[in-house]
Amino acid sequence: MAGVKDVFISYAHDDREIARRFADALEADGFSVWWDDSLRSGEAYDQVIEQALRDARAVVVLWSKKSVDSRWVRAEATLADRNGTLAPAMIEPCERPIMFELTHTTDLSAWSGDPGDAAWRSFVADVRRFTEKAATPSSPKPQLGEPPANSICVLPFANMSGDPEQDMFAAGLTEDIITALSRFRQLFVISRTSAFQFKDKAVGARQVAREFNVHYVVEGSVRKAGARVRVNVQLIDGQADRHIWAERYDRQLEDIFDLQDEVTAAICSTLCGRVEEATGEKAERKPTENMTAYEHLLAGKLLHHRSNRSDNEKALVHLGRAIALDPRFAQAHAWKACTLGQAWVNGYCADRDATFLELLGELNTALELNSNDSDVHRILAAVNLTWGQHDKALFHQERALELNPNDDLVVVQQGEILTWLGRADEGIGWIEKAMRLNPCHPERFWYHLGRAFFVARRYPEAMSAFGHIATPILQHYAFLAACAAQLGDSAAASRYAAEVRKRDPDFCAEAFLTTLQYKREEDMVHHRAALVAAGLPECPGGTPAAAAAAGASDLSGL
Repeated sequence: MAGVKDVFISYAHDDREIARRFADALEADGFSVWWDDSLRSGEAYDQVIEQALRDARAVVVLWSKKSVDSRWVRAEATLADRNGTLAPAMIEPCERPIMFELTHTTDLSAWSGDPGDAAWRSFVADVRRFTEKAATPSSPKPQLGEPPANSICVLPFANMSGDPEQDMFAAGLTEDIITALSRFRQLFVISRTSAFQFKDKAVGARQVAREFNVHYVVEGSVRKAGARVRVNVQLIDGQADRHIWAERYDRQLEDIFDLQDEVTAAICSTLCGRVEEATGEKAERKPTENMTAYEHLLAGKLLHHRSNRSDNEKALVHLGRAIALDPRFAQAHAWKACTLGQAWVNGYCADRDATFLELLGELNTALELNSNDSDVHRILAAVNLTWGQHDKALFHQERALELNPNDDLVVVQQGEILTWLGRADEGIGWIEKAMRLNPCHPERFWYHLGRAFFVARRYPEAMSAFGHIATPILQHYAFLAACAAQLGDSAAASRYAAEVRKRDPDFCAEAFLTTLQYKREEDMVHHRAALVAAGLPECPGGTPAAAAAAGASDLSGL
């Protein structure tokens, strides 16, 4: 079973016998086939499957009621679709994931295994076209493009202290270095969210570079003992798998900010040859003299990133302590605002109005203490957008982008705001850039992209973007219904409209539109007409039941 196979079969566990029937029939037709029955004892299950999936010339996905709910099958189908190798078949009546509804799928739900069956012969011909195309030298398998110039991924620094409680310090130091590097427009920096997918995993620089399509990888370790810190850092050419630069720093804890500046300057000057620019703001960026306050900030940030009620509450405690120790610590106020916003959006707070007022107070304090914090401007942009203050939102957004052009949350929000301003074609490019900066981006990025495509009147691409969302909610179905109506697909529009009514029997277009942030009347008119064309009621003069949550989607990145 060794070597590259013609066909990879993706299926749900309960469909194993049908998968076996497909494998036997395809092999009888002359194809070499890989499915997980091919695994040998001792092989790493996930690594072997992923390699076989990437190498296959055709990926046969067997859609059934079980497989449409399988995260594994969906992921395999998504990768195959991206690689241009997807050959799906329906083995029982079911609703396929939205993103694959526009993909031709052979209905083999009635196929009994007869090799002469007309539907089967048509499917075999489809599979053969994939394998022949892949075997043709002039039609190579799709490859990722050349990595962006000066693209880099900073892997989570290893905690070498022998104390699990120092994990937060190591992770926080890594995040601060990522943030510092992100300020430089000459660099393309993979986001913290994606980089931390490799935390505590033994991976080589070449694998990381291939996974994220970057040139360079930074690895490091931290050993903290009392008031002393030792940090080892190395910069690696991930494409050539060779070391470019390495350094060891032994410092007092109070010198940690100088250490961060030195690491950032060394990396930036090595890649860009701009030492003076990399060190120019050093004197202005020391955020606090109180190291205990700094450690509470690191703990608060890491707890915030876990995005659940319990850790949100713990994060607020740490950030409160940081502020108590140093009331002029701007970053602590900014991150407290972020964490309060997260509580407000997700309903972690008992009093939403009081929480929102506290959030605004922390933002204003952070802005007074340091007007150059990108997170403060990012959140102020989102808040002003929910209030319909588009010009103020754009001012703060562009300031955030100027301060941190590689922050995926800032970049994706640039795309959102441009979409609401009626500049959706520009917005699409920013959202797609955010996805490249954070290959492991949250699912909501697809929602932002789908909305932008819809506003740009690019309906098939909008439906494809919404199709990446594993568990659609009312808003997603409303956009899908509008897209289908604009494409003249009345059956699909009716189906999506029914999903909307299932979730809100009192849904009406006018109420829904009040939860969106369009600036131009023509965009409102376009969206209203599309919803009505899908069969959803307009109900002019209706009172929006969802008005209280009007801004939740635009604060969802907090």
